[in-house]
Amino acid sequence: MGLLSRVGFIAAGVACVTATTNVAAVESSSSAPLVSPDVSLARANAPQIFNAVNNAMRQWGSSVHHNGMSLFLVTVPAGNLFYHGCGTPDRRAGFEWLSFEPEHASYFGRSEEPRNDHEGNGSDGQQPSTPPPSSNAQLVMVPADPPADEPPQWPNCPELPASGQRGYIHTYKAARDLRVLYIDGQAAAKSFIGTLDIQNLVLLNFKDNPMDCMMGDMTRARSLCDLMTTEWAGAHIDGILRMEAGFELIYCDFADGGGLDLVSVVGSPFKNETGKADETGWSTESRNERDNLRASDPVPGGVLGMEWIRAVAQRYHGFEPERIEVDFSSMVSAFWYPLNRTNPDVRRPDLPRFVNASDDALLVMYGRVREVLHDRRAAKPSVHWQAVSDRVVSLFGSRLEAMAGEGSTAATMASQISSLVNPFINYGVRIDRNESVSRCATSHLTRTQELQHHWTKEDHLIFAAFEVITHRICNTLFDLRPVLDGPSDDDVLSARATARDLMQWLGWARFRGCAGQDCGDPERICFITMFPAGGTVDHFRPRCKTAEEIGQAESHGYFSTRPAPEEPLFSTMSTSATSYQWFV
Repeated sequence: MGLLSRVGFIAAGVACVTATTNVAAVESSSSAPLVSPDVSLARANAPQIFNAVNNAMRQWGSSVHHNGMSLFLVTVPAGNLFYHGCGTPDRRAGFEWLSFEPEHASYFGRSEEPRNDHEGNGSDGQQPSTPPPSSNAQLVMVPADPPADEPPQWPNCPELPASGQRGYIHTYKAARDLRVLYIDGQAAAKSFIGTLDIQNLVLLNFKDNPMDCMMGDMTRARSLCDLMTTEWAGAHIDGILRMEAGFELIYCDFADGGGLDLVSVVGSPFKNETGKADETGWSTESRNERDNLRASDPVPGGVLGMEWIRAVAQRYHGFEPERIEVDFSSMVSAFWYPLNRTNPDVRRPDLPRFVNASDDALLVMYGRVREVLHDRRAAKPSVHWQAVSDRVVSLFGSRLEAMAGEGSTAATMASQISSLVNPFINYGVRIDRNESVSRCATSHLTRTQELQHHWTKEDHLIFAAFEVITHRICNTLFDLRPVLDGPSDDDVLSARATARDLMQWLGWARFRGCAGQDCGDPERICFITMFPAGGTVDHFRPRCKTAEEIGQAESHGYFSTRPAPEEPLFSTMSTSATSYQWFV
């Protein structure tokens, strides 16, 4: 069904009903009616909704939960800078990709050294010749498998930067506030494991992934930008915001008057122009090895790549307030629609997908996205739900980690629990457990309810999910109180297991690996798989790494090899009280 016919189908007035039946049954019926968001589904999928809110526009959480299922409206205030790396000094036209960090763009705008000294790499002091400019070098990251001595080629893909070609970094400034549609997770990861599902199946109705440049990213970007002037016309959307190793913006109108001012264009250096070694970190002897590695699955290793990862790591926990503004009241999430999110890859049941969702359910979700884009053109967010989630995570996160750790004792756990629950227990009268749990659970959401008269439909659904989260946490803490009264060793083990079960159910990104920890060495960075870099172990067991370690073969391939989760990561615990890595 084409895009225009999809809109007509939605607008035809097909009745929507609230799902009260099994999702799989709804999805399996070819005559199933269109369905609407369901608050019971929001409650059932509370951890996923809470995490989508908490992880939005944050590199770490979006890397842990890389298959995005939600969309948000985002405003980029005027004056913010963006960067574009490419093989020409000419101002771009049409749609293109922009990076939030100059280090991200610099990797793509680097000057390509000739493959050997006979090609004129400037070793004799001469400037390398500049071949005809190719399209932007930010299109080279593809998980391909070409012959080792050939660069990756895709149908309809712009020519890759040629040997000896100078690269350029363009800097653009937002001439006005920019309105963009943000897709959560690693939506810029070109993979077959579900990172592209929202774009391909919800927004564009691509039944088969187009296999042109960058696994269809050229077609995908062009089609998304076409929506801006057709079905989304009047909503004033400037582009699509996505994340890989760094956040990027598919901006749809680079022309003068399109919302961007060109600030500068600078040429990147060849190594003979800096007096330093090859800034990619690769020696001349290993350049052939580097080229073969890039051809199969490019990895940002070496000096330049390390600085890219270092810059990205500064966004592990989000941007400064004036960089982006997320409208959480605009959130549209698959987690409150009755659609089938089962992954057909039985090795990764942990990854939600849209491939088994019915056309009807996808149409309704797309229709709501379209409505929100138009309805919230001048609206302000009702509640900063991410701030609410941060308060919950900061209050309970470290304490749950401590209680679940192997070093926890009955005394330390009792102290932790008492500090959390005593403010909600009336010790002067007979203690009412249900009343105390309710006080504990609602205390974190009270202010949000004062704004209910401004709430959108989505605010109500987010609130329902958050209620479940706080109630489950508080209820578990009250469950643990009597267990710790004169406990045996078995009671302590049981309490630890209960804390771990709660952590696994919550699935907070802070529980994964080294995020937030000081690596103790400026040459090491806490590293998690972020497209295109990272291997299976990096995803499930992120740790501090050097540039050399990030560039090694085991630190790539996660997005192209479709790895199955390693069973020990789900069934065993780390002995560290601050490192829990057994869930996705």
